[in-house]
Formats: sequence, structure tokens, C-alpha cells
Amino acid sequence: MDKPVFFAAVLLFVFFAAAAEVAVADVSLGVKAGDWIEYKVSTTGTASEGHDVVWARMEILSVIHGEVLAVNTTTEAVNGLFSSLVMNLDPASGQVDVWAIIPADLSKGESFYDKNLGNIPIMGEEKQKQR
Repeated sequence: MDKPVFFAAVLLFVFFAAAAEVAVADVSLGVKAGDWIEYKVSTTGTASEGHDVVWARMEILSVIHGEVLAVNTTTEAVNGLFSSLVMNLDPASGQVDVWAIIPADLSKGESFYDKNLGNIPIMGEEKQKQR
């Protein structure tokens, strides 16, 4: 995933931290069933297949045992095709996959764990007005 896409995703999802929190081991989740995020994606250069997304929406279907998130992710590719995938994310064990959901209450300079890439630093934070 390109750095600009990651940075944008982190900034857009920080607002989830304002939701009621559920403690998970050393990870705090700020989302609940029914929460969702929708965003546009731009990439510098040519994105690889599967990362050639121009629009995405993620909805939290449920929080399983307070630690695993069942999510439905819908994306639109550059060629206009839509796809949808229901998956489980487990931030406490580093299974964050698309980096759309990260632990709550992190500040610039702190990091979260990704089982594939190790510690991922938070590079910035931006508050968004809720509509």
C-alpha cells in the first residue's frame, strides 16, 4: 500500500476514537456495530492489482467477544468494478490487514502492530467535523 493511501486512511479513521471504547488486551477499539466510513482514494504512480482502488466503504458488522471486528468492505476499482468482502480483523493480535481500523487513542509518534509489517507509526492526526 502506498504511503499516501496509508496516511489518508489513518487520518480518516481517527474520528472513530470518539466512539464508545471497548478494551482489548493492550488495544482499545473505538468502533461499534453500525459504524462505517466511506472515502475516496488517490494513489501516486501505478497501483498494483487489488490496490487500484478509487473509493471504499467499510462497515462494522459486529464486535465479537470485544476483540474481533467483523467488517464488510466494499471497494470500487479504477476500472469501475465494485467488490465486497466480509472479513474479521483482530487488532490485538496484529491482524489489521487493510489498516482501515487501527487502535483508538494513539497519538503522533506512537505505533500499532501489524503482523505482516511490524510496528506502524502514526504520522499525524486530524479532527474531522461530523456531519
